[in-house]
Order: sequence, then structure tokens, then C-alpha cells
Amino acid sequence: MWGNIYCRSLLMINTMQRMVMKYNLHILPQIIDIFRVIVYYYNIPIKIGGRNMYKKSLAKFLTENNPESQLPSAAGLAHFKIMVAKNPEANEYTQDLTSKFVFEDNPQRKINVEVECEKISSLNDAHEIVNLMRKHIDALNHNALIEKALELEDEVVPLLLKRLKTSFQDEYIEIACLFLAVCKNIVADVLISYYDELHNPYTKSSLLVALGFLAQESDIPWVQEQYFDLKKAYPNDSYHEGAYYALWEMEGRFYPVQRGK
Repeated sequence: MWGNIYCRSLLMINTMQRMVMKYNLHILPQIIDIFRVIVYYYNIPIKIGGRNMYKKSLAKFLTENNPESQLPSAAGLAHFKIMVAKNPEANEYTQDLTSKFVFEDNPQRKINVEVECEKISSLNDAHEIVNLMRKHIDALNHNALIEKALELEDEVVPLLLKRLKTSFQDEYIEIACLFLAVCKNIVADVLISYYDELHNPYTKSSLLVALGFLAQESDIPWVQEQYFDLKKAYPNDSYHEGAYYALWEMEGRFYPVQRGK
């Protein structure tokens, strides 16, 4: 159905463009506006003059579906952590500041963190890295573990995804999805293909947040669909907010706007 609308609409636009050029008419903007209305409501990914028509529909979605959580949800915190992790300066500053305050109150923790960090530095096997992700490690060493995992990214990713399918360990899910979001070679389509095989809605929510930094513009309707599916399946939880933060991030990536003004 949409293929036919797409073809007919493009034919209409091309015809009107020729008419405008030949007869010096001034009706093309109105025709384009009609076309944009069709695309706006049905999410047809068509570009006119380089402007993708998901922009308005996505802005409408984000306005109408603000997060309902009064406090930052797990998805909101995951989004913040990924933003920090993808900014080296912010990541270093946050790590240094947090360590300073924590170690002042708990000197023994500093010793434990340093010993654990040495262990992480010595790892050179992808299985050992993924297994350590599944164990409780100090949050102050998450950066070190992710950096080590990135050294063996191609080997770590398949093992990590296999574990992620059936995992119900929150800490593993969080660090795994944080790692995926900062991977250098990961393809979003690979993660999307795994999505339906995930057993845990928390994993789905967390992976959606990561996909906000990785997915393509054409994936916007799919992410919106996951938002409504999770909200319907778990109306009393905030799992659907993973999709919301993904879409919020995608808007910033594909349609840069000045926020907070």
C-alpha cells in the first residue's frame, strides 16, 4: 500500500516540478505541504530537498509521550551513562570526581578497586572478559572493563550477545548494553535482529537505549513500535522509556535542535 502511495506521490511531485519550471507556476509549495501531511501521519521515509519526513512525526511523538517517571528511570540513567561514556573528557572528569569523593570516605575501597583494576588489565581472553561482566565488580571499574572489552571487541560481542539473550542479571545487562553503545564496529541491524530473542523486558529496554546511539534513521518507526509494545505489555513498569530515550537521542543525531530553550 505505502509503496503505491510513495510512487504516486513522487510522480505527482515530479510532474508539478516540471509544470512549475515550464509555466512559472507558484503552486508547488502547496503540493509539497499536502505530501508532507501524508508522510507525517504514516511515517513514510521520503526526503524532499534533503529533509527527512520523520522529523515532524518524531517531534510529535516525543512531545506526546514524555517519560512518566517522577524520578529518573533505569532507562534515563542508562542514557546518561552512555552519553558520558561517549564523551572522553566528560567520562574522565566524572570518573575522577566520583573516585575522589568515594575514596575519601572509604580508603579500603580504593585499595579494592586498584586490585580489581589490575586484574582487569591482565585479561586477554574474550570469555574471561564476558564472565567478569557477569560477576559483581566495583562500579568504579566499569570503565576499565569496557576499555579492555573494546580491545577484543570482535571476539567479545558474539559471546556477550549470547549471554544477553537469557540474562536476568541487571548489572550484566547494564554494562553489556553500555559496552555495545560505545563499540566501534557494531552494526545496529545485528542488535535489532537479536531483539525479539531477548527474554527479559529490562534487557529490551536497555538495548533500545543503546540503539538510540547506533540505529539508522530508517529504524525510527521500529523503535516507536517497541515503545508501544512494551508499554502495552508492562503498563506498570517503565521499560518503554528505553525506546523513548532512544528516540530522543535519534532526534538529536538526525535532526539537531537546540534543546532546553
